[in-house]
Amino acid sequence: MTLRKHVQSKKRNFSESLVDLLRWFDHTWAEFEFRYVSIMCPVMSAEEFDQLQEVTISFIEATKRSIECGHITEDMMDMMDPALMFAIPRLAIIWCLIQEKGILGHKEGTKELPYCFRPYRSSLEAIR
Repeated sequence: MTLRKHVQSKKRNFSESLVDLLRWFDHTWAEFEFRYVSIMCPVMSAEEFDQLQEVTISFIEATKRSIECGHITEDMMDMMDPALMFAIPRLAIIWCLIQEKGILGHKEGTKELPYCFRPYRSSLEAIR
């Protein structure tokens, strides 16, 4: 039985090896997300770290919405399709731009804008 089918089944008694595998995957995925975002936005302070977490959450939410809308598939996620490395950040940024409240919502001044987006403020406003 594949992992997806096992998790989606009503059977809820998972073997110790499966739980260990899921913990490993969760840790590996979180490490990947952190390193990927850190490459784009070096973490420098507690405030910036909080902003980085908000950016990461927006990527996760964009991924979830994209799967629900059919823009990307779970197979693409399972296969770690390289196109996702471009699609997910773009989708997250667009979603954040159209929200009134959020990390890229309509705010005054550049201090509230996450530091990783500050150099692109004029471009983001033009896109909006």
